[in-house]
Amino acid sequence: MEAYKVQAALTKVLGHPARLRILDILSHGEACVCHMTNILGQRQPYVSQLLMSLREADLVRDRREGSTVYYRLADSRIAALISLTRDLLRERDPQLAWPAVPEMPVEDCPCPRCATLREGL
Repeated sequence: MEAYKVQAALTKVLGHPARLRILDILSHGEACVCHMTNILGQRQPYVSQLLMSLREADLVRDRREGSTVYYRLADSRIAALISLTRDLLRERDPQLAWPAVPEMPVEDCPCPRCATLREGL
């Protein structure tokens, strides 16, 4: 039963729409908190709390670059899991639609990466 308890804890973390959206964003590549805050339309403390849950579940990793913290998926199979569940749900209801992940630079994102990309446009 222990393995099922561990599996249930993981699926509980995955059972939150905003955390799934963050994993979807990160399945497209590394992103900073400001990217996710802008994409989700949520305040930074809320997004940081979601990221903390994902980090504690060992689903994401972080790295600091100056004052900016970037996040990435801890394992590429997480992206495959997100994709698999979408495929299953699309078979049940072809009308379901997930929002696209914006391309870089993210509008209104103040991070150095987005600022540099905007300058180059």
